[in-house]
Order: sequence, then C-alpha cells, then structure tokens
Amino acid sequence: MRLEDKQGRVHEIEVTVYGWKVLLLIGAATKIPLAVKVGQIHEHEALWTRVLVTQARLNLAGAARLHRVVLDKGFLDGSTLWWLDQQGITFVVPAKTNMAVTADARAQAAAGEGIMLGRRVHTVRHGQGGAAWIERLETEVVGISGLTTYDQYGTPEHGRRANRRDFQANPINAVVVRKWQGKD
Repeated sequence: MRLEDKQGRVHEIEVTVYGWKVLLLIGAATKIPLAVKVGQIHEHEALWTRVLVTQARLNLAGAARLHRVVLDKGFLDGSTLWWLDQQGITFVVPAKTNMAVTADARAQAAAGEGIMLGRRVHTVRHGQGGAAWIERLETEVVGISGLTTYDQYGTPEHGRRANRRDFQANPINAVVVRKWQGKD
C-alpha cells in the first residue's frame, strides 16, 4: 500500500490480508445464484451492491427481470439505494436501531400514523394430552411513507449538502413490525 505523508513523501507499507468473503445475490424463490463476487475480507459490502445487481441483470437478460432486492444491513448506503430506485428496483433493508429514520418510523407507528399493512394470528399448540395448551401469536405490520430523516438517501452530491440550512431530504418509505409472533 502506498501512503503519502504531510510533506508529500511517499511511503510503501506492506499489508497482509487474512481472508476472503463471498458476496452472493440469489433468487429468493429458486435459491439459484444470480451473481457472485469474491472480495477481500476488509472490503465493505456497500461497495459491491451495484456490481452484484448489474451482473445479476446481465445474467437474467432475456429470461427474467430483477425487480426487488432484499439487502443485509452491511449493504446500507444511501446513494446505492437511490441508484436502485432509479433503476426501477424495489429494495428492502433492515434499518439499524440507532438510525434517526428508525426512531422516526417507530414513533410514527406508535402514534397510530401510517397504514396497517397486515395482521396475522398464528395458533401454536404446545404440549400433549391434558397438559396441552394453545398460544395465539400475533404479527402486526405498519407502513410509513414520506420519511425524510435518512439524509443519505439520494445522489452522492445530495448527501454532501445534508448540513446546510436549505437541505431538503428525499422521502423514503418504511415498514415497521410492531409485533412479531406476540412480542412487541
């Protein structure tokens, strides 16, 4: 690796990498790999989202269309999510707990705002015979639209202006799971 110090001198440093990781984009229904990228263990996943999606679209050309992507938290990057939206691809990313957009979405859902997207009651039987008992597990999902607390959602230039007074954030939608199998 080459580094430059404050005086402009170039120094070479030997860097040892101890591993690799495989980034994979698979079809949810078929479990068939659509794109694969092998990278060094220290590389961030957000750098490879566009590469994986582009490769998957090329591999599917003429046979199918990639229209929805479910990403891990490691792939969370506002400009990449904006790019996916511009490509006509719907994306789903679990937000991190410490993000402002997560707190905003949860607060709006708790206040009764948003649209009830679904409620499911699943009945589970525990035990056998006379000691058996039935438990009702409820799942509730609320949709919140127009959240503007995720400043990074937009072009790279858009994110650089986030601290300006005249900054207008791009709206993004969220789904809040209020209850999951009986637990808040």
